Amino acid sequence: MILTKEVQLSYIDNHRASTQPPLVLLHGIFDDKSTWFRLAPQLAEYRLIAPDLVGHGFSSKPTFDGYPKHQRYSPDMQTEFLKYFINALNLDSMILVSNSLGGGLALRLYLNYPELAEKIRGLVLIDAAGYPQRLPGRLREIGHWQGQLMTHAPIHTLVRWSGLLHLLTWYAFRRSFYDRPQSPPRTRKHRTYQLQNPQYLLCLPSISAKHRPPRYR
Repeated sequence: MILTKEVQLSYIDNHRASTQPPLVLLHGIFDDKSTWFRLAPQLAEYRLIAPDLVGHGFSSKPTFDGYPKHQRYSPDMQTEFLKYFINALNLDSMILVSNSLGGGLALRLYLNYPELAEKIRGLVLIDAAGYPQRLPGRLREIGHWQGQLMTHAPIHTLVRWSGLLHLLTWYAFRRSFYDRPQSPPRTRKHRTYQLQNPQYLLCLPSISAKHRPPRYR
C-alpha cells in the first residue's frame, strides 16, 4: 500500500468475512508480520490484517534525510504511518493486537487519535512498550556507534561473507526462545536474509535510537 512518496507498507489481509471486528496485528522492533503466522490458524474466524512497520520486513526503508534526526523512525512517525494505513482500509471497527514496540504504537494510536479511538474495540498488549525502561544491551548498541559501523558497505560485506551475520542471528534466537527446539529454522533464515539488505541496516540505528517507551498514566 502506497502511503507517501517515500513509503509503501507491505501487509497481509485474509479478507475473512466475520461478525467480529478485524484484528490488526502489530509486531515488535526488528520483527515483521511473519511473527503472527503461527498464531493465525488459531484465529481463523477473524479477519486478520498484519502490516510490516516502516523500516521492517518488506515495507519501505527510507533514510528520511529530509527529516530532522529526532523524527526519523520515531514512535510518532511510525504511529502516523499506521494511522494512514488504517484509514486507507476504511475499517469501521478493529481490535489492535500488538507486541513490544507494536504495543507502544497501539497505545499511541488509541490515546493520540480520538477519531481512531472511537473505532478501536479492544487492545491486546503483549509485553508492550509503554513504560520507562532501560533498553536491552543489544538495542542500545545498534542505536549507537556499533550499529553505525554496520551501515558502512565494506564492514557490512565483511560481516555478511564471514558468516558472522548468520552466527549473530542464531545466537539472538537462542537467547530469545526459552524452549529452543521451538525456534523455527525458517524464521532464523528469514531474519538473516533481512539483515543482508544494506538498506535495512541503514535504518536500524535510527529505529533503535528512537525506541524510547513513553510514560502513560
